[in-house]
Amino acid sequence: MLAPTSGTVVLDPESEDAENQIKREAWIESMHRTAPGTSWRKIENKNQREFLKERENKPSRDGQENIADGLLYGEWSELGSRNQAGSVHVTEYDPDTDLIWTVADGGSIFKGKRDGSNWEVVNQDYNFSRHVLKFIPTVTGKRLIASIDGIPAYSLDYGKQWLFSSGIDIPDDGFSGTRDYLIQEKGAEINILCLSKRDYWSSYHLYISKDQGLTYSSIADLETHESKNLALMQPNHSDRIFLMTKGNQSKAVIKEVDVENETLNVIASSDLILGQDERAFFTGYATDSLLTFLSIDNENKLNISSDLGQTWDNKGNLGTRPWEVGLFVSPSNPSAIFFGEVECHKAIAGGLFWEKVNEWGAYYNDINGALHADIMYFNEFNTKDGTPFQLISNHGGLSISYDYLETLNNIGLKGLNVSQYYDVKTDPRDKNFIYAGTQDQGFQRGRIDPGNGPNDLEQVTSGDFGHITFSRDGEGMWYVYPGGSVSFYNDPQNGTQTASYQVDSDNESVWIPPLQEIPGSSENKIYMAGGNAEGGPGSYIIELRYWAGGIQKRNLPFDFFDYSNGEVSAIEVSPLNPALMYASTTNGFFFYSTDAGENWELSMIVAPEPHYLYGTTIHASQIDENVVYIGGSGYNNPAIYYSNDMGQTFKAFDKDLPSTLVLELTANEDESLFFAATEAGPFVYLRDTESWHSLKGMAAPTTRYWSVEWIEEDQIARFGTYGRGAWDFQVQEPVAIKNLSQDQTSFKIFPNPVGNDLNIEFLDFENEVHINIFNSVGQLVLEMEHNSIKESNKTSIDVSNLNAGNYIISIGGENKFISQSFIKG
Repeated sequence: MLAPTSGTVVLDPESEDAENQIKREAWIESMHRTAPGTSWRKIENKNQREFLKERENKPSRDGQENIADGLLYGEWSELGSRNQAGSVHVTEYDPDTDLIWTVADGGSIFKGKRDGSNWEVVNQDYNFSRHVLKFIPTVTGKRLIASIDGIPAYSLDYGKQWLFSSGIDIPDDGFSGTRDYLIQEKGAEINILCLSKRDYWSSYHLYISKDQGLTYSSIADLETHESKNLALMQPNHSDRIFLMTKGNQSKAVIKEVDVENETLNVIASSDLILGQDERAFFTGYATDSLLTFLSIDNENKLNISSDLGQTWDNKGNLGTRPWEVGLFVSPSNPSAIFFGEVECHKAIAGGLFWEKVNEWGAYYNDINGALHADIMYFNEFNTKDGTPFQLISNHGGLSISYDYLETLNNIGLKGLNVSQYYDVKTDPRDKNFIYAGTQDQGFQRGRIDPGNGPNDLEQVTSGDFGHITFSRDGEGMWYVYPGGSVSFYNDPQNGTQTASYQVDSDNESVWIPPLQEIPGSSENKIYMAGGNAEGGPGSYIIELRYWAGGIQKRNLPFDFFDYSNGEVSAIEVSPLNPALMYASTTNGFFFYSTDAGENWELSMIVAPEPHYLYGTTIHASQIDENVVYIGGSGYNNPAIYYSNDMGQTFKAFDKDLPSTLVLELTANEDESLFFAATEAGPFVYLRDTESWHSLKGMAAPTTRYWSVEWIEEDQIARFGTYGRGAWDFQVQEPVAIKNLSQDQTSFKIFPNPVGNDLNIEFLDFENEVHINIFNSVGQLVLEMEHNSIKESNKTSIDVSNLNAGNYIISIGGENKFISQSFIKG
């Protein structure tokens, strides 16, 4: 649990401000490019529901995964990080088992002990919402209430199996859904109240469930689609429920919910001005017969009312505006008031003054005792013996306090495996050493033990980091910070930052700019999809070169923004020809260069006009210089395209791939398997079936998959996920081994069994073909090319060096391969 290395920590306050978060969200939204009227969130919700149906009635998670109905077998294993937690949200506590429960930002539910030990995943099959996770008592035990993609749901077995509630419309897009859950307990009677809307422009309704979450019904149409105009609140130690809305001139209107009669009654129309563009914050507590309300006005001042909102006493200025987490009043100590944004703040003198619990940068000198940046949720519980404790969810996991945040203990330091990775890359010189760029958990690195993980990783530098690439075959390593700050390491595994470069120009690239290695280069040199290395307008590919202790930079000549009015969003250099380069833009343009980027040509139409393809990834073939693939947003057009003429023309490469966003694309060494990291999960393309298949199986988590790379030596597809760390899928039996038809009309092989020379007669091949031989565990053991027109319709292969056993020979080209089996005697 080392802090980031001294001297390299990014302590830039602007990196943690609300504006930076807005830029990040805008970047993610822009990648999901859609036509007007198309909701990518609605499409992804449908993708998830369809996948969950596929998982039903499948075997247990132990052992091999059966992919594509037996055409591919393999096994998933989790790599970690085990000691670098990402963001978590809502929390719950079960005093009977003394276990804390939480929902990770990636959507999985975890539980663990109060001392931070024994964290384990409860459910990673669904994308659980951040708004609710609550146990309620039932006649037979406990029921767990949650929300899945904005839809109310419940579990009768502590979160293993889930059922959806009825009565609330299924959200029509990702901007809608259910929030602000309250559990009202009046003796044996339990009522659940919440706010929900069907789509972005629909009004919120107040819903109630009187049967412990099985069904919901609407109490009232609240006549606003803006969540910032509403705040549902139940004061501590009270069973009364109140709703704050904005009236004329954004003045606070307080309504009480009459649960028995299912009505809303106005109890106060005050002069408290909430602000038209500000979120309504509303909380409170009860002492004896007195109810106290707290809110924040449009001038960011704390206001307190002791007469049910009729009048308000203006207290001190908070200094900064809370995020969605808002105000929190301790149930056991009403004088302990907190609010959260980048940092956590606590009240002094009843709210007249405020102080930070700690500066966010202090976390790295006191990982156990200081709060990480970005406060996401507050909660307080009592142990079975009545001891109160507070939980503070943040972008570094979860902290606990027993003295109202005077002292803190980080309980997410081990086993809360919810890292949010934008990129995971393996050291080219050491397959068991990886690097990760994360959301708010910095640049990480460490040694792994595939199959025996998860593993710990070291956080070298704090902040948000994305694309990672290498130069000189791994001698140098580069990564990038949002906005175009690039770091170079000449000792990637052990060293600190050697040099850095910051692009500063008018047309900055995407939030985390792509980096690209230059295969075969003898220099520590890479390409960056930046703005303009000289400052001013333009979107150029920038060449960065480490030399003599610094980084030299120059623009390649072509201005992509001037030509396409879009920024460069993906670049690629052919591994077979360093002079062959490709680039795509945020608005679907695709370019190619045959002279190392000096001149560029625009491809023919890649996607239908207007372009809804945001190019996120390019894969240049490693076996055919003419072949290139591009992936990106696929909600109104195919998510992946294929070209066999160096990018001059394209055709769809998306058979059986759902409408989704492809974030990275790669392939195995002979390109019989392609792997895609997508919004909808991991996918594999089998060349022999010419179609895509879900790779989730039974073990992979449901979350966004940002990155994927192929580790040839171990036959592993290595994925980086957003919310569940890094995962490996090891191919154990590839498509060529299982259930393939033995097509003997295209070619003949003899003798079989064979001793030294395997003869091949081509019956239905007229062009140059690839010949691959695989052993019984799917490893490529021999490959060659043959042109039946220029050479002969017959050839022979020396297999004398192969061990005795069963083999598959696969012959073909342009994504069509025919296979036959033979025995080596």
